Amino acid sequence: MPALVRRLLDRLSQRVDRIAAGTPVPAGLEPPEPGERQKPTAHERALMRRRLRALDPADGEARALKEALDQDRTLDELVASGVVRGCPSCAELVSPREGHCWSCGTALGQVHSPRSTDHGPSPKPVPTTRVGSPAAD
Repeated sequence: MPALVRRLLDRLSQRVDRIAAGTPVPAGLEPPEPGERQKPTAHERALMRRRLRALDPADGEARALKEALDQDRTLDELVASGVVRGCPSCAELVSPREGHCWSCGTALGQVHSPRSTDHGPSPKPVPTTRVGSPAAD
């Protein structure tokens, strides 16, 4: 292939890559001011509303979700507060007390809440036995 054609293809490829990368701020939105608090995305708000519909209105988690929606808190702030966590498989919001995701059924591993007062006896380690031939004396 001639060098001229190769250079044209390289320049075209670079231009397509620049265009495909997009801009840091979506079209039609103003860039945030320095120090301005980030607002939640539409997807984050939809996740919060979906989780809120699945809860009893008197539940503490439901109150925290309502406050987060009213105060435009992001999903990262909500997860950091310990009210909810995200499923690693489907990214659905799940209570920290739940052992499985209600959406996809993935086992989440129980996370103990800081309010838990269960101070039962700690499990003792199981002794390991060596399997093999006895040592010759």
